[in-house]
Amino acid sequence: MSLSVQFQTMFAMVATGMMVGIQIDVYHRLLVRLLQSFWLRALFDLLFWIVQSVVVFYVLWRVNEGELRFYIFLALLFGFFLYYRWGRVSFLRIMESIISICQAIRRFVVSMIRLFIIQPFRFVLKLFTSFVMIMVTIIIRVFTFIGNGLLFLLKGLYVLLKPLIRLVVPPSVEKHVRILAFKMKEWAFKNRRDGR
Repeated sequence: MSLSVQFQTMFAMVATGMMVGIQIDVYHRLLVRLLQSFWLRALFDLLFWIVQSVVVFYVLWRVNEGELRFYIFLALLFGFFLYYRWGRVSFLRIMESIISICQAIRRFVVSMIRLFIIQPFRFVLKLFTSFVMIMVTIIIRVFTFIGNGLLFLLKGLYVLLKPLIRLVVPPSVEKHVRILAFKMKEWAFKNRRDGR
């Protein structure tokens, strides 16, 4: 391995060490706070470090075809130390600012969805149900009015034709007609009382 390749490898590993430090902070800020279970957190930690190992080896493979030397580990640690010592505070500030901006955008989008989609939908739904209830009430009242009118006409007709009916209709049929008329009257009175 030539000297230029060794320097490229060293600089790549320093940059990779800084990148690993950044990814640790992002991982802890975004994911670890959400994980409550110990075992789930341990599983995600294991997966995180496996991914980091694959990324480091991929960078090493691209730079010097995967040759592992002792200074590579030192360069990784040095890159991580550089980030931790001089870049971490600034990066955390920037990351918190970005997270705050994303949360504000999310709150804005949610409030716009509520304002322009959910509330109009609720209003239209309430308007529709009110309209349906009014129409049902009107229909019931119309049928009640027609039923009462028919009952009144039938009563008048019955009073007029009562002598003739007694001559033609047997008493058992007359009894059933009276029961039916009484039930219709009861139903009309009940609907009027309930306010339908």
